[in-house]
Amino acid sequence: MGLRSDQKAISVKQLFSLLSEVRSKPELAMQIPGLFEGLASQGKLAHLSVDSHQIAPMSLNTLKRVADAHVKNGFFAIDQLRQDCLLAIARAAQASAPPKRDTRDSLRMRNREEEKKNTLLREDLMFMTDRLLAALSLAERCASTCDESTRALFRRERSEILASLGLRSCGTSARREYERQRSETA
Repeated sequence: MGLRSDQKAISVKQLFSLLSEVRSKPELAMQIPGLFEGLASQGKLAHLSVDSHQIAPMSLNTLKRVADAHVKNGFFAIDQLRQDCLLAIARAAQASAPPKRDTRDSLRMRNREEEKKNTLLREDLMFMTDRLLAALSLAERCASTCDESTRALFRRERSEILASLGLRSCGTSARREYERQRSETA
């Protein structure tokens, strides 16, 4: 045997050894550069180069020929190890993923947080409603000093604004509700 064929035999044996190790410890696949990508196909595995493990790239036909000569069950064993490694990596990734289902406590906590947000939004809405009603009241006082057509225009515009905001029937009741909620939170 020549020097090149000896190196290829060592490379194939090292590849077999590395794949056996990765099958039992899938996290190694992420620590060795290019290994995970090399597991994707037979051709990519043949072109894998890992200097730290004395694995040199070669053609797929050369890998098959050398594996058949130097590994028990030949290339079939190496390809089976490649597939087993991919399954082991997938299982390890799935096991380390956080559970998708929420617990009752986390759902209750999230519900409380959402209720707090809703309360704050309601308070903000009541405050803005109060400010709007105060501004409309001031505008009404100003319009009362004008002629009848201006007052009619003001009443129509106020009705349209209140209707567009869904506040037509509010008035002082909205202000009272705002004050009541503000006193409860204080």
